Amino acid sequence: MDAADRLSRRAFVRGAALGTVAALAARPWTGGVARAGGPTGAFPALAVGDPVVGIAPFGGGLLAVGGRVGSARAWAAAPGAVAWRPTAGAEAFGVGTTLTAVGGRGPGAVAVGWAETGAGPRMAGFATDDGRGWRALDLPQDGPGIACAVASLDGQTLVVGATFDEPGVREPVRAVGFASDDGVRWRPVEGLPPLRHGSPTLLAAVDAGLLLGISGVAGVGLYLAETVAGPWRAVAAPGLDRPLALLAAAQLGDGVLLAGLDGLDRARYWIGGPEGWRATAAPPPLGRADRVAGLAARRGAVVAAGWMTSGSFVEEVSVR
Repeated sequence: MDAADRLSRRAFVRGAALGTVAALAARPWTGGVARAGGPTGAFPALAVGDPVVGIAPFGGGLLAVGGRVGSARAWAAAPGAVAWRPTAGAEAFGVGTTLTAVGGRGPGAVAVGWAETGAGPRMAGFATDDGRGWRALDLPQDGPGIACAVASLDGQTLVVGATFDEPGVREPVRAVGFASDDGVRWRPVEGLPPLRHGSPTLLAAVDAGLLLGISGVAGVGLYLAETVAGPWRAVAAPGLDRPLALLAAAQLGDGVLLAGLDGLDRARYWIGGPEGWRATAAPPPLGRADRVAGLAARRGAVVAAGWMTSGSFVEEVSVR
């Protein structure tokens, strides 16, 4: 890897680590674009002008989070509903909070991101039982950083993020994690895959365990653990000859759908598992201009959340 390629990879990793919402906030949003319903009709489509960065099972339905930098938002949909409903705005998360991801926890959910402070960005996390009221998590962090992803397995929840050496230099230098058995008390997790100048971009619960994707200047790594405490083992990852960030995954029967973004801002998809992956086309009705930031499998439906040139979307997709 020559110096120019290393710099481009570092810029790409920095953008992935800060979450798609940071880059999306600068785009000229004109509003969401509504499209035809999905194959099962279990959930309606959501089309909004704000970035949508994550989606998760929530009670019997789904919860989506996003919003612009410093102004977090949440939306919920019940099975069979004709429309999504906004459930929380910036006042529920605090001024200056930016969300990057959401994960289900029991009948509720946990959303993560960062909050701007006088000492730089600090990891932020929030839990909810109803989608309207959110309580801040007490993450035992040290120094500036952001929380990038969250997932639950066997009643335990794991939050992963990236830290920075300096408050004013938002370049991820190490991955960190925090685990909880009850959603209230959080402890640091040791043993995350070491990757200098790298950051977690994906964390998802699948049949085999927790799937963790980390992007770094040397490439992308994919890891699997059977518990939130690890140990983590490297598994097969999709290969590309350019930078790659893995952003979302969902279990589909015996396989896993994996969504990512390459260094040319192109969406990429694979189906497979820890033993290997095969590239696949964008699941309909998604097109080449759609980028997926979150996936959730719920009640026989696969729902994708992400962004396009003109706005955001949350909608059911067909996966063959």
